Amino acid sequence: MTTNEFTLKIDELFENEVLDILTPNWSEDLITVNFLNAFVKEFNDVYVDDLHNGSRIFVNTFKQKGKVETKYGDIAVMVKITYEDHSVLEGVGYMEAKTRHIKQGDFRATKVVQLKTINSNAPRARLLLYDYEPIAGFIGTHGSPGNIYSVALPINVALIPGTAYDRSLYKFGLPMSHQIVYRYMNAHDLEFDESVIAGSRKFGDDSGHSNYILSVNIVRSNGENVPEFKENAGHVKVNKLSGWSEETFKRDREDLNTFSMEEA
Repeated sequence: MTTNEFTLKIDELFENEVLDILTPNWSEDLITVNFLNAFVKEFNDVYVDDLHNGSRIFVNTFKQKGKVETKYGDIAVMVKITYEDHSVLEGVGYMEAKTRHIKQGDFRATKVVQLKTINSNAPRARLLLYDYEPIAGFIGTHGSPGNIYSVALPINVALIPGTAYDRSLYKFGLPMSHQIVYRYMNAHDLEFDESVIAGSRKFGDDSGHSNYILSVNIVRSNGENVPEFKENAGHVKVNKLSGWSEETFKRDREDLNTFSMEEA
């Protein structure tokens, strides 16, 4: 599989999740849970031929059981890359997800105070925007993208005075698939501070870290002599995400007030 094929498959996967979940009460939590589960089911242990001369990728996903995120954003992408020379690099990329309001057509749930808090703790964090319509006008990408329903942009860009939290943000964003593959999987836009990485491995404490973890282990290889992979090695040890349903979502997130389009 090539990187272009990889991103196209991610785009298609996300499109399917959006269209499946789209209801008057859709929220970023519903989309995130289902997408992460589908991502792991589809892409755990895949080989990408042209990602840094060849990479074998293992992924898993986990969920915070305790406090709702406050300091770093909804999603932490924990990346561990083992290079051909056996050196290892670990980092974490943070994303704060927001859905487009179905009735008003903007991202009114975006709060400047929250973005400032995240930016102060993780200056490379991204604002991840979910739309229910195909997105156009984003930053140019490698190859031909599929139908795009999510883009990621730097949170500090979203904090520029006078910024409108609407579809005009898309011109600053990359498709989420490209953020994951071309940026995170090449160790770009990650936080490398050891205390931040360690904090993202701790759940149920007061650190205010992310609700959702996407664990990505990458072995740079030409397809030969790939070391045995142990699930979640060196990463967080918490409960796996359960697929979303009304019952399981309430059980997993007792403190969650489902985002209502009528109340927003």
